[in-house]
Amino acid sequence: MESIIKDLCAKIETLESKLKMKSSVSFYALKGRNNVKSKSCNLNSSDSGDENVAVTRTSSSKRKRYTICADSDWVPIGDGHAFVPSRLLKNMDWSTHTYATRKLLRAVFPRSVLATHSLTGKPSPAFPNKPAKKRLDPALVNDIVQTVVDNCCVPESVVRASITTKCADESKIFRSCLRKANSSAQEEVESSATAVLFLNSLFLKRRSNLKSTRPGPSVQKTSPSTPYLKSNSQYGSSRFTTRLEPPCKKRLLQKKKTTGQAAKSIVLATHSLTGKPSPAFPNKPAKKRLDPALVNDIVQTVVDNCCVPESVVRTIITTKCADESKMFRSRLRKSKSNSAKIDQENIPPLVCKSGESDESYLST
Repeated sequence: MESIIKDLCAKIETLESKLKMKSSVSFYALKGRNNVKSKSCNLNSSDSGDENVAVTRTSSSKRKRYTICADSDWVPIGDGHAFVPSRLLKNMDWSTHTYATRKLLRAVFPRSVLATHSLTGKPSPAFPNKPAKKRLDPALVNDIVQTVVDNCCVPESVVRASITTKCADESKIFRSCLRKANSSAQEEVESSATAVLFLNSLFLKRRSNLKSTRPGPSVQKTSPSTPYLKSNSQYGSSRFTTRLEPPCKKRLLQKKKTTGQAAKSIVLATHSLTGKPSPAFPNKPAKKRLDPALVNDIVQTVVDNCCVPESVVRTIITTKCADESKMFRSRLRKSKSNSAKIDQENIPPLVCKSGESDESYLST
């Protein structure tokens, strides 16, 4: 009886020692095995019976990967290829798989990589003309997918769809930032050009004032600061030309603070979206066509930010050009009527001959 009790106690002690050894090995594997030396171990087939040696052999293939992160705050996920902060896993909300997938993606990949890469690396079936993006690291993606599937209990296809959506969202944000940077640079160029034109007009005005104060038989008038406003704004036909009258030009420049904006309104009034004759007015000549590159940039920006079809935006552009054309023609008509009134008021009165009354002069 005593021998049986001794045998049972010995077995219990051996089992407890094995359990302690397994728990310590799993703890160091979770923390990254920072205390393991980087020497390679050569194991024979005879050592496969020892559990401690077997665990060391399985972890030796990933030893370099674990020793990369010396900080204990970073822990591996999945098969150990991807590392995330430990506080992220502790505070993660696993109730929604989309939230967990996006958080792990942002922890493993930078935003620039998510914007320029995709899950498969193949061209999009919705946009076959666009070039294919680079492919995300499959090992890191598999670690993220495995972690979300284990913790959220969702299919693998759902997690991969969330990764694809996240990459598309980051790509849209990246392109919008690029467009904003390009537009700001273009605005700076336009503002500098406007400043140059304004300074040129001031210089010419001062020069004309100096010449007018000097005594002389004649005063030479200087050219206006905006020669492109003086030029004809022609439609598609070479015979049809529309000239800006001086009063209309003056009002346009007074209404617009900069000459660049006035020129833009004139371009909208004398151009159209397609450059073809209007089907409602086939007798009228066709207008010039707006720059397709600039129009496409405007359409793409409005579609991305307002979530509307492209046809709606192009219809709005056509309506805007028609409105500007109507306003331009109304200004021309008003300027012509004002000039006619001025001409009538400036008609010289009838001059009577010497020694005759007005009635006799009129009767003759």
